[in-house]
Amino acid sequence: SNYASSGAGIYAGAKTSVTITGGNIKYNYASSYGGALYWKGATLSVNKLGSTYGTLSYNRAVKGGAVYFDADGNLTQAMMNNNQADNMGGAIYISGSKNVEINGAMKINSNETIGSNSYTACGGGIYNAGNLTISGSVQMQSNTANGKSNNGWGGAIFNTSSLIITGAMTMDNNSAVSTGSGKTAYGGAIYNSGSITMSAGSIGSSTTNYVSAASAANAQGGAIYVYGTATISGTAYVKYGNSTKPNDIYLSSTGKT
Repeated sequence: SNYASSGAGIYAGAKTSVTITGGNIKYNYASSYGGALYWKGATLSVNKLGSTYGTLSYNRAVKGGAVYFDADGNLTQAMMNNNQADNMGGAIYISGSKNVEINGAMKINSNETIGSNSYTACGGGIYNAGNLTISGSVQMQSNTANGKSNNGWGGAIFNTSSLIITGAMTMDNNSAVSTGSGKTAYGGAIYNSGSITMSAGSIGSSTTNYVSAASAANAQGGAIYVYGTATISGTAYVKYGNSTKPNDIYLSSTGKT
């Protein structure tokens, strides 16, 4: 258990190389960015040791509960669970123009972003303001954008820039929720105000993703809320849930597919 402004577990500055193999980074708190890891280095690798994942769990920050990317990087064979952000990116925050690839058998589960009177909860699993490519068999399950009295947007991913999905990703049981009067819950799995290109993977194939707000009219896009553009093709699969929890795609007035 460590405390810092940024990178309470590890602060990796420019030209730094970090390799985590089968280890655990837990119970760290950053009052700003990156509860477990603040990344501004050269190379980052998180791998398995035998059958044991490199694990980042129970960490907390305002942005990027587990990892804050302020440089290019990639993740493979890591497990990120039960991390929390007070504003954006329960597990991962990717800052503007940074290129990040998730290319292994990652598990990003049960992370949460918490809203407040001042902040909308954005990206229970990942907040992406850069260029994110998911090319591995990534599992994103039971992540939550919990707006509480404010808005909750993007249970698994909140994307404002470029999101490309080419791997066997699965998104199940993610949620965006709000209990505030007049507040909104958008994108149970993904909230997109940027660009999504999805040619593989599935959303809601096992368990539906969902949205919940004080007013049902303010809960939209159980699977994806599209404010920007989305291209879904190839073997990509979005399964409709049911009338109570429709795992649907919602197009806003400016959204395009």
